[in-house]
Amino acid sequence: SFSRTFAALLLVNPGASLVGAEAADSGASARALRSGATVVGSRPERTIRLPGVLLLDHPRLLVDGLEIDAVVPLTNAHDPAWVLARAAGITAAAGSPWGDIFRSVDGVPASDGVFAGGVATAHAAGEPYSLGPVAEEDMVPAEIRLRYRGDYLLVLRDPHVRRALGVIALRPRPAAGVAELIEVCRSRSVELGVIGAGDPAAAWAIADRAGMSLFESDDAMEIIRMRQAAGAFVAFASDTSEAAVAFAGCDLAIGVADGPSGLAGHADLLAPDLATVAAIIDSGARREASARDSAILTAIANAAGAAWGFRAGPSVERASVPMNIATLTALAAGWARLRGGERPRSAISHLADPQPERWGRRSVVSVLQELGTSEEGLTAAQAMERRQAAPPVAQVHRLRDAILEQLRSPLTGILAAGAGLSLALGATADVFMIGAMIVANAAAGVWQERQADRAAQTLERLGAVSAR
Repeated sequence: SFSRTFAALLLVNPGASLVGAEAADSGASARALRSGATVVGSRPERTIRLPGVLLLDHPRLLVDGLEIDAVVPLTNAHDPAWVLARAAGITAAAGSPWGDIFRSVDGVPASDGVFAGGVATAHAAGEPYSLGPVAEEDMVPAEIRLRYRGDYLLVLRDPHVRRALGVIALRPRPAAGVAELIEVCRSRSVELGVIGAGDPAAAWAIADRAGMSLFESDDAMEIIRMRQAAGAFVAFASDTSEAAVAFAGCDLAIGVADGPSGLAGHADLLAPDLATVAAIIDSGARREASARDSAILTAIANAAGAAWGFRAGPSVERASVPMNIATLTALAAGWARLRGGERPRSAISHLADPQPERWGRRSVVSVLQELGTSEEGLTAAQAMERRQAAPPVAQVHRLRDAILEQLRSPLTGILAAGAGLSLALGATADVFMIGAMIVANAAAGVWQERQADRAAQTLERLGAVSAR
């Protein structure tokens, strides 16, 4: 009869697995949002999943400037401290052309600093010195060049005698989040590799220090296709919009950007740093575990339902009890696995001038000319003339659209059809149970959309320039 057939369908069906998988997708996106990522959503079919391979586009993603690796005197008359103190003084006098590398060094007072042609010159302790990259005339032993292969070598020279006094080896400084990303990938059994673009020796040194594999090929699509052919789910992370082809060809595209950029049109997710990339990988792993829990609970409910059906032949009103319990348990288990994930501080980095020291080396007059202003500032009329009006934004009802999007979900339609049949057969309790599932699933999806909108609005505000 129809009622017995419908009861059999209620006893054995994949409902809990479907609901749990969709809730896991929403939960993974919500956790990634809480960690500081932005879910772009331009390709809805690409959900956050645990990748088998995470491919980084360039070694520069692993680097945040340089740091001192070693100081080697080239004469017996000087020690490393002597070389380092003079290098720090010269660098400070010349405007810190190599950033904050020598910030913690007590340098010798220096004056008349100039940086030109990649070389810094200054008078330190009354004597002239220069500091710059290794030149052909520098007598730097081959042993030192080989030992610090991949490092950036600076040579301290005495211009009077044209002699190299010492070598300072600078190595790449790991970016924030590198250690966390490596640990997450190791614990989740994700292959982590970086494309060996740029100088081979420098790329090898960066990858070796980070403890990850280096792909010799610089063709991202070739590596992605090779890993996909082996059955791997490939995530690709890049900080440039030139990687659009690789973003389209991979399974999950992660744009690494600490502010508004052109990556949003190509990436599936935006991460301000590598720590957020690690959080995305962790969210994918938790999503997989949650979906697996749902499948196991579905199998248990189906086995129990089949046994119950053969032995007792339950009525339609009671047949859905095992699957309803499994569904609610799957939702609760998914929530437990995917809750949390908040970063201890705001994950959105402040935009900063990448070379702030260049302004300090220029005169006040040249800076004012560059900016087109004066010491008194802009007049009200000039400020109004330069102000750019924001383009009109079409009025959208984001909350209404998010609710409608969730209600148009195929899973919602299946559940609604089941509720209708239950109502027709008089199973009122099942109707309320299925209705609660639909509301809970839709509420989670709407909340996710709201969080994504807020993150996008925050990025837009960061891109706005304020002046006074």
